[in-house]
Amino acid sequence: MNKQSDTTTDDTPKEVTRKVSVAIIGAGTAGQNAFRQASKIKDDVVIINEGFWTTTCIAVGCMPSKLLITAADRAHDANHSAEFGIHATAQIDGKRVMERVRDERSHFASYIKKQVDSWPDHKKIDGRARINEQGLIEVNDELIAAEQIIVATGSSPFIPDGWADKLGDTMLTSDSVFELEDLPKTMAVVGAGAIGLELAQAFTRLGVEVTLLNRAKQVAGLKDDDINNKAMDCLSHELTMHLGSEITDVGTTADDGNKNAFIEYEDSSGESQQWQGEYVLVATGRRNNIKQLGVENLGVELDDKNRPKKLE
Repeated sequence: MNKQSDTTTDDTPKEVTRKVSVAIIGAGTAGQNAFRQASKIKDDVVIINEGFWTTTCIAVGCMPSKLLITAADRAHDANHSAEFGIHATAQIDGKRVMERVRDERSHFASYIKKQVDSWPDHKKIDGRARINEQGLIEVNDELIAAEQIIVATGSSPFIPDGWADKLGDTMLTSDSVFELEDLPKTMAVVGAGAIGLELAQAFTRLGVEVTLLNRAKQVAGLKDDDINNKAMDCLSHELTMHLGSEITDVGTTADDGNKNAFIEYEDSSGESQQWQGEYVLVATGRRNNIKQLGVENLGVELDDKNRPKKLE
């Protein structure tokens, strides 16, 4: 993205505090790779980031999820070894399961931290960036003019309107689920995409009573009907699934001093149903983080889902 300007049209113009060849906004996997590659050919490169200076994969994505899945697989194997003449029942320590996930995640993150710490301090800015109408980057007290801007701000879980307020601390997303101190007894997972499926199956194998809901009669985004039907049949042997369900309301109730979540929905037959339990894990997809960035000031057009339109 190209934009060059040194002036503003505000009543009180700000002075450009820094001019760089490349400015990278976001320090996840893409941003860090961009910073390393750009630094090979340009010395005046800056990377701007708000929040943790690691990657989504390490912090809340594939690494902690695979650690959870590995524990789940160990439990599943122990509970299903009779055909080998091995009779056992897994004794699951939920607190230790979740503690190990976070410990190993921290171990992985330490390598990224060392790498980021090795970068020159003057090339790292900790703060929220915004691209103003002149195509300049505003961050903290700086106004940066960049010949090239690389936007690598990643994504965040999509949460349906009002759900966060209605569910409060009974709501989880893939960004927060790994912070659980212990395995819950019950959980609803909303969304049967890749993230929802793998977490639903992992928690089920770890002894959590999981109910999986999805608006479509489909799992993992499978388009082929035969493959989708076969996948649903296989998964139904260990997962309680209500596919083709339309959620009409969510909220919380207080029962004997205990706060529980509830989901009201219409099942695939059009019958009204209700689920109640400890947590609702919302796995309804992710959305990019560029809405408030101001990329439209660089001439970038967004579609109705807030995604940059492809160039013709």
